Amino acid sequence: MANHRWAIFVSGTGSNLASVMSLRFHLHVACVVSSRSQAVAVNRALRNSIPVLCPRLQEASAWTELSQTLKLRKVERILLLGFMKIVPELFLKDWEGEIWNLHPSLLPRYKGAQALEKSFEAKSAMGVSLHEVNREMDEGKVHLQSRVIAAEKSENLETARFWIHKEEQRLVRQWVGYK
Repeated sequence: MANHRWAIFVSGTGSNLASVMSLRFHLHVACVVSSRSQAVAVNRALRNSIPVLCPRLQEASAWTELSQTLKLRKVERILLLGFMKIVPELFLKDWEGEIWNLHPSLLPRYKGAQALEKSFEAKSAMGVSLHEVNREMDEGKVHLQSRVIAAEKSENLETARFWIHKEEQRLVRQWVGYK
């Protein structure tokens, strides 16, 4: 993994990004891409001297430019960690087989946004999945998956969220060793 150059896509606090950055000898983070310039994750990356891109991704042309920019930076693979944007098909074609996503549910259950909340409300099995990204939302091949019993037994959503986040970080670290 260290011999590949990665772009990490984020939108939020970047707790999973921090976990990835702690593995910098195993995973070369060439840049961070954020859909929100004010995201805490942006500051985390900058404090670690990782270049950050914050493109305005409302139009297809912005995705085309982003793809070209990543290729100019010699990025080879992409990891979505809490990236809250739908990745358009044209971009996916450019990066086919080279994009993975960390998702807070046991796929194929609870695809899309609010997956953690939905699984908690349904009192169903909770966990984390790491999967390839393809044209269908959260439909790609699952590479790693982990059930989180502590989240299932949690009395409130915030506690469940805490356990899921801890497992996301563990699963990403495991995956880096797995890839």
